[in-house]
Amino acid sequence: MTLQMRDLENIERGKEEGLRQGMEKAEQAMTCLMQRLLAENRYNDLQRAVSDKNYREALYKEYNI
Repeated sequence: MTLQMRDLENIERGKEEGLRQGMEKAEQAMTCLMQRLLAENRYNDLQRAVSDKNYREALYKEYNI
């Protein structure tokens, strides 16, 4: 294995790890948002947040998530 091949493998592993971490962070944010909306009986907002990315992002800002 050449150094270049090893470097490419390390880059790929880094990308995969970064993707995994990003997905985990997004899932945690969504879970937190859902819990807060449910606790406040904001069912219509929860339903809209599931399908509307811009609205969901606005709610993240509202709740400082």
